[in-house]
Formats: sequence, C-alpha cells, structure tokens
Amino acid sequence: MNNDQELRTLEEKLEQLISYCERLRGEREELIKKNQELIAKLNDVEENLAKLNGEREDIRNRVSDLILKIDQLGAELPGSAESVN
Repeated sequence: MNNDQELRTLEEKLEQLISYCERLRGEREELIKKNQELIAKLNDVEENLAKLNGEREDIRNRVSDLILKIDQLGAELPGSAESVN
C-alpha cells in the first residue's frame, strides 16, 4: 500500500467518524428534547396529583364535619339513646 492509498483510506475513515459523530449529536439533541418533554409532563402530573390530594383532603374534612353534625343532630332528637342518658 502506498502513501497515497493510505492517505485516502485515512480520509475515508475520518469522514466516516465525522458522519458518525454528527449522527450521535443529532440523536443526543433528540433525546434531550424528549427528556425535557417528559420532565414537563411529569411536572404536570405532580401538580395534578397535588391538586387532587388537596381536593381529597377537603372532601374528607367536609364529610367528617357532616358526620359530626349528623351525630350531634341524633343526640339532640327526642327519644334518642344519647339524649336519654
């Protein structure tokens, strides 16, 4: 193999390497973009979960208050077991 042939082979391999690096950069950029999209979706899900947990706690408190009022009403009714005591 002469120097000219070796140089051409080296140039071809270098071009392949450059092409491979460019492809990897493109894939990396796509993955970064997808990662950012997933992070945004995760943040939305976390916000919705926090909102739902807050609503659930509010409902739990309201139901608890209603049960307490029902219990108090039952104690105030004539003839109830609690009012006899």
